[in-house]
Amino acid sequence: MSSPICQRVVPPGTKRRIVGTVTANNSEANRQPADRLSALVGERLWRERRVRGLSRKVVASQLEWSPKTLERTEHGRRELTAREIDQIAAWMNTTPAELVAD
Repeated sequence: MSSPICQRVVPPGTKRRIVGTVTANNSEANRQPADRLSALVGERLWRERRVRGLSRKVVASQLEWSPKTLERTEHGRRELTAREIDQIAAWMNTTPAELVAD
């Protein structure tokens, strides 16, 4: 059996914070966590989407992303570009600086 590489974390508010362990022989390549900043922005995007009561499909369409890309972003499983952070900040009616502030 392979040893764990990392654990996948879902946004707060869900029933479980840790939902699985990724191993070296796991075939789903997109399960590894992104950098800390991208994970923070993804979590904030997830929270805002939930507050607004919007589906992932609707928000993905508004951002001109695929629903799968939005899902991976919200769960911190992809690194964001500066352009994408700008897009998210504009969608959330905030500045990129406020969006990434700790």
